[in-house]
Amino acid sequence: MADWITGFLGLALGFSGLIFIHELGHFMLAKWHGVRVQVFSIGMGPYILTFTIGETVYALSLVPIGGYVKMVGQEDMRPNLEASTDPRDYRNKPVGARAAILAAGAAFNLIFALFAFTICYWKGVELNPAKVGEVFNYLPIKNKSYRETPSGDQPRPLQTGDQIVAVNGKPVKCFLDVALAVAGSGSDSAIYLDYERNGERQHDPVRVTAAYDQEHGSKVIGIGPYTEMQPFRMGFKTERKVLVRLDPEKDTPAAKVGLVKGDELVSIDGKTIADLYVVMHAVDDAAGKPQKLIIRRNGQEKELEITAEGKEKYHGTQYLLGIAMLQSDRITEIHPASEAYAAGLRENCHIRGLGLKRDKKTVDLGYSQSLEEDAEISVVRLPRETSIPRAEWPWDTEFPVEGQVLIQADTFVEALGMAWDDLLRYSGSVFTVVRGLITGQVSPKALSGPLGIANAMTSVASQKPFMYYFWFLAFISINLGVLQFIPIPLLDGWHLLMLGVEKLKGSPVAPRVQEAFQWVGLFLILSLLVLATSNDIIRFIGVKF
Repeated sequence: MADWITGFLGLALGFSGLIFIHELGHFMLAKWHGVRVQVFSIGMGPYILTFTIGETVYALSLVPIGGYVKMVGQEDMRPNLEASTDPRDYRNKPVGARAAILAAGAAFNLIFALFAFTICYWKGVELNPAKVGEVFNYLPIKNKSYRETPSGDQPRPLQTGDQIVAVNGKPVKCFLDVALAVAGSGSDSAIYLDYERNGERQHDPVRVTAAYDQEHGSKVIGIGPYTEMQPFRMGFKTERKVLVRLDPEKDTPAAKVGLVKGDELVSIDGKTIADLYVVMHAVDDAAGKPQKLIIRRNGQEKELEITAEGKEKYHGTQYLLGIAMLQSDRITEIHPASEAYAAGLRENCHIRGLGLKRDKKTVDLGYSQSLEEDAEISVVRLPRETSIPRAEWPWDTEFPVEGQVLIQADTFVEALGMAWDDLLRYSGSVFTVVRGLITGQVSPKALSGPLGIANAMTSVASQKPFMYYFWFLAFISINLGVLQFIPIPLLDGWHLLMLGVEKLKGSPVAPRVQEAFQWVGLFLILSLLVLATSNDIIRFIGVKF
């Protein structure tokens, strides 16, 4: 219950806070230039709470998306150029003053991001490290990564655990920096990755060409974020199993050798199957050659010979067995005095997920009573350290958790410099995405709408430390601010463009022209909103084990 409240408050305060900062910029510059402000609203639609100070009504509106500052003489959808004698009318202010008022909203979002990043790096914030996790064999990093030598290119793929320190010569500090640098690379352009292995800086960078990920609509190089196994004292032991989740489809390699739902995958080519990636890597390494697969069915082991089918995907060939796999940790022993036992877990329950909590002393443990496809999954909260004395209960249970690295500057000035670098880096990535959408290098599938952002903000607020939540708000604020500068009708950037035209030609653009473009912009933004929201819904219902 507490997590739900924390998540909701984080969402409400995050969205409202960023909107407030944006509208506050418009409001303060309007007041500074002597424009009369009639309404300052957070949210859209009917008012649910209002109060008046002086000449301005301050309102909290019903729909918690967006907000606005209503100034005398300023109408977005119905531009009015009729003469006015009111010196505090927006239309009577010089072009420079109006431009400052319009730009202030986005500028305040960027200023807030700079401030928040600075505080985070000064106090210290934990982020996902720029470290190589899983290496997906069929993607470019495996097949097309080289180090350049005087005698020619030599294959030298990255390995799990390698620390990426720079992309194309620009230092990176977290995994997001790497992902954004890859996504913003030019079409078929070489990407150079400087890295450390076992703590030693490698002399030659890896060169790789990004592939286009059709499923997610962006460029990738085939590496995942770093995870590490951490021991948890929970009062039970587990045994990991990888099973066939569904009956294989007809004519797939798995169906041809007789695999069925519930078969346990024991080993492949002599490698014990400890997780899903063992199967994926072994199949890709075999590159279509016959493999020995040992399964367990009804307690009996059986040896099969199976040959994967190649499928062209991205910039290489992916080899598939046609198996939908399920990985689960089955409880084999549990202490009756443990918190886990009191929460309802028993032998043969299956652990389905693990989430570290904000205090890092407890975890959310998702589990099910069986491995049936429609089995209900429950979540219990357990302390990371069981109350049972170690002398009586020496067992540790290991689970994979996301790697974290503490980013902290030595001085406030250094933190400010790091924040400035991030402001430039992440602002540039927004323009790169917009340019990619226009040129077709970024698919609309990559877009996330209000549902996706709200889900991420709720999750971060409820499960991450406050500093990470603050850092996340700064990142969203940059996106909000930069997007407002893009000259799309209805956005501040479009109005700034109209003011630029007015300055050049000496008179405002005709109202009918402005109004026509505003309706086009409304249609465009609503279309993108519907598309992004549908992407969010597909992601929510399309989760696979």
